[in-house]
Amino acid sequence: MPDALMLTPRQGRTVPIRIAMSFASEIEIPVFFATSDGFRPIAAILLGLVPMGAAEGADGAGPVIAARTGHDGIAIFGAVPPGRYTLQIDPDQAARFGLRMDEVPVVEVPASGGYMLLDRAILHVQEGTV
Repeated sequence: MPDALMLTPRQGRTVPIRIAMSFASEIEIPVFFATSDGFRPIAAILLGLVPMGAAEGADGAGPVIAARTGHDGIAIFGAVPPGRYTLQIDPDQAARFGLRMDEVPVVEVPASGGYMLLDRAILHVQEGTV
């Protein structure tokens, strides 16, 4: 398939162009920090959607899709291709601040694409790090 197509429009004519397209999703994940009195949104946390199989070194698993939480604790991942992913805290940031998730969410992105709002991810501080 060529990288670019040059077309000269002609009045009253159509040109069919066959281009393979795939759907993608936008995923919103609220991220909260567990405190003694409940949960609070946490900002500036670096997260990644890791394709299932990437941890085992599977070829063709795809790149990690990154996002950062905003002031409201919400991370938005854009243009996520269909597949299965796990949510991961940036390893350097997790080590620096002693952050961990008790449950690692698995995200199933459908082939039809679209907008997805996922259940919250809860972060905890590891014992002895603060």
